[in-house]
Amino acid sequence: MKFKIKNIFFISQYISINRMLKYQNNIIKRENFFRIIDAMHTMTDATKNDTDHVMTDAINHTVTDKSQDWWDKTYNIIDSGTFCSNSCIYCYVSACSRINPHTGSLVTSKMKINKNKVNKGWKSIKTQLVMGFPSSHDVFDSCVNDYISVAIKMMNAGYYVMMTTKPRLSVIKTVCQALWLYRKSFEFRFTIGSSNNAILKTWEPYAPDLSERLECIKYINGQYRVSISMEPLLDTKPLDLIQVIYPYVQEIWIGNMNHTHEIENLHQQFIKDNIYLTHEINSMDGKFFYGLISQIRSMGLNKIFFKESVRNAVINYCKKK
Repeated sequence: MKFKIKNIFFISQYISINRMLKYQNNIIKRENFFRIIDAMHTMTDATKNDTDHVMTDAINHTVTDKSQDWWDKTYNIIDSGTFCSNSCIYCYVSACSRINPHTGSLVTSKMKINKNKVNKGWKSIKTQLVMGFPSSHDVFDSCVNDYISVAIKMMNAGYYVMMTTKPRLSVIKTVCQALWLYRKSFEFRFTIGSSNNAILKTWEPYAPDLSERLECIKYINGQYRVSISMEPLLDTKPLDLIQVIYPYVQEIWIGNMNHTHEIENLHQQFIKDNIYLTHEINSMDGKFFYGLISQIRSMGLNKIFFKESVRNAVINYCKKK
């Protein structure tokens, strides 16, 4: 699983100042997180008890920081009663008993674009914010023009747009060509949770396979800022994927699977049929991530960040050690 990319360069000249500030804030949170777990590792039980209030305060300010790791706001252009056509087993919309968490309405049918959301006007903002668009569905060939239309309006209004997607090459080509003049205010965040294509296809049955997602990184070739979401992490060998993609992206975020109880209730047959996969997910606890973080730090992989779910799991593990 190797590919070559020519002329890769860090596109800091394309990234906006406010997006860079969020990036720097995430570095600070990560380093504070490392300092906390290092301190907890060397403490005795008595010392932990004596300094518990101090550690709790530090954790609240740096580990469970309420500022968003990725974006300041989110937006989607599908009807609230529909769900993404990728049909990912772990999708948080369908996992929550098919209740849309934002509207409370029942999610009953396949993805449908809401033209009112597409045609919405956007007022200019004084301070640039990072907009996660989309956040609860993917972008397909059938709706890529609607996506581009909305993204341009957002960026004209002053937003920095982050496109989180399981990338399809045809879509990525269209977006790259259409938004070239806006590249300073636009970023791709590709979701790849495993280097094992069989695992991807089991959890994400209608999403692109691994080779197509890697081909999308190759196609961009440094023209736009590209970061990777390994959330949810789908197997216990993330370094296999990290070593392939690391030279070609600016950030990699690792997070564990959320809403596992709801997933088990909604997809009981899937759980029975894929017990080895769900066992793998359940094994990724605080101890696992603590070991992974130790490996990553020893390797000097400083492009890697950890979502709040991982930070909390590791802190809880350190408290019990």
